[in-house]
Amino acid sequence: HEIQYTVEEEPIYKYIDTYETDEETGKIIINNEYYPFGSLQVKKVIENYTDESQDKEFTFTLILKDQEGNDVTEKYGAFKSSDSSKLYMLGNGDTFTLKGDEYMTIADIPSETKYEVVESETAGYTQISSSNASGSIRAGGTVIYSSFTNRYEASGSQTISLFKTLSGRTMSRYQFRFELVDKTDGSKTKDEVIRTASADADGNALFSRLLYTEADHGKTFTYQIREVDREKPGYTYDKNTYTVEVTVTDNGDGTMTCTPVYKNAAGEVIDNPENHENGIVFHNEYHASGNIALKAWKQLPDGELKEYLSNLVNELNIDNHNRISTSDNRLLRRIVRDNRTRGYSVEHTLSQWQNVRKGEEKWIFPYQDENDATINSAAIYEIGVLKTYVEPLLYSVESDSPYYEDAKRLINFLRLFLPISADCIPEDAVIREFIGGSYFHE
Repeated sequence: HEIQYTVEEEPIYKYIDTYETDEETGKIIINNEYYPFGSLQVKKVIENYTDESQDKEFTFTLILKDQEGNDVTEKYGAFKSSDSSKLYMLGNGDTFTLKGDEYMTIADIPSETKYEVVESETAGYTQISSSNASGSIRAGGTVIYSSFTNRYEASGSQTISLFKTLSGRTMSRYQFRFELVDKTDGSKTKDEVIRTASADADGNALFSRLLYTEADHGKTFTYQIREVDREKPGYTYDKNTYTVEVTVTDNGDGTMTCTPVYKNAAGEVIDNPENHENGIVFHNEYHASGNIALKAWKQLPDGELKEYLSNLVNELNIDNHNRISTSDNRLLRRIVRDNRTRGYSVEHTLSQWQNVRKGEEKWIFPYQDENDATINSAAIYEIGVLKTYVEPLLYSVESDSPYYEDAKRLINFLRLFLPISADCIPEDAVIREFIGGSYFHE
């Protein structure tokens, strides 16, 4: 009968054991070598990278201390997985770089040496996990595997503006409205209105920013600009439409380049879209005829006055080209009030926001010019006040939530503002309706 057996020596710390068989005697020889050294292997892992970001190099600093906590002065041989023929010499305080899926092995470090590997921050990347980032070297040729995993995220935005002219009458603010329609093939919102804008008294109109992420790298998005025919007597509305094609490119550093191309209805490229003569321009006319002398007086049936109360305009701009969206202002108000008075979560409010916006478009904006009085409730300081209430709520949205990107966008927006204590706000201020503490609340 053939008997199979295995001989294995119990490991002894700081020793490496090897086995061999004497061919003449058949004896098993176990050799022990005193080896008070170990190795450290550092690996880099990247998630969610793009073509532009996959070759990014990440910088690490190696810290080595002896058992007494003193800096180690020796340097040790090291090699990188992508080029094992090149020898590096690394010691305490030295830096090295790794790309995604590369690793650096530092060999023959004395046992009990305390190590720490520190990764430097890299634009566009967030460290989501690490293992064995610090510890002690083990003898006997033991290899300690240290890894760092980062996730790549990038964002970019594009603003689209236009110009309105009116002949025959002086133009007033919010008199003319425009729509931005998604025309991107395969988009979930294709043929839907995704932005609206109104012209100011000077004819300038600006849609709120279009936002993009690393998932949009290399894609081209198509939009149509059109005017809303409000069917006001005496006015002729411009039926022309314009097309904007926005190509999004990742820069590999967390930022994205958005390149817009503007075209007229005939498909001809508009070189200077901001030109007030032949750029993105809508021309309207006003015609009226007849002469009559009228005397009139104002009556309020049943003593009721039609008022329109809203944060119509915020006097702050982010910069010379980006205004603060009044719809975002209203959304922040609603999140705070829903949570305070109704106990709703941020996600619940965000899930209902599009329905709220549709209600505004249908029941409020079309009639805002028919009221007896218009009151602008916006306060220049209110976003700073709202920030102290809404920011903790936004941070409660988990990354796997369908509303995570919406919450993240609002968090990034609020970073532009310093918090303002509500202690400074009068008890009769309109904002008290949302944050609480109103003088008028029983």
